[in-house]
Amino acid sequence: MDTLFQQIRSTCKLVAQSATHVRIQEDRLAEYARSLPLERALRPEHEPMSHYLGHGDDTVAFFVTLDTINFMSGYNPHLRKRPGMSGYFTTAAALNDHFQRHGPVSARQLIALDTERCASIFGQDLENPPVRELMNLFAAALNELGRFLTQRFDGRFVDLVDAAGSSA
Repeated sequence: MDTLFQQIRSTCKLVAQSATHVRIQEDRLAEYARSLPLERALRPEHEPMSHYLGHGDDTVAFFVTLDTINFMSGYNPHLRKRPGMSGYFTTAAALNDHFQRHGPVSARQLIALDTERCASIFGQDLENPPVRELMNLFAAALNELGRFLTQRFDGRFVDLVDAAGSSA
């Protein structure tokens, strides 16, 4: 907690140095740091509307697949987003919907994905050039994941995760 408190104090000081209408009440920082809901921040919960939960190995396949394409923040302004959702949650929810309707995407199916299929899965319009570029990148990343899983782990997502040995 002391380290976190120091980080909060340091960040607040940086903000305060450039602020013209805001002052930091240093004597209240420790109280503020203790009031932060750190348990939730350190262990965020996944939402069932956006994440394929409770399906054992298939849930692992969902998260490996989703994390493979979780590089799109620069494209977020161009994505067709679901109401009230960010680009990440729109993408996660679309993949969740696909898993719910069709089951997990196997390593072999990942290898065969193309730009058009990605646009269909993620509900995106290929007429938008940045979105087309992103769907090309999704297809390439997912193809590479499928090949890697097939060549090294007999197509098993769980074996890939196990091989990581608790290392990101």
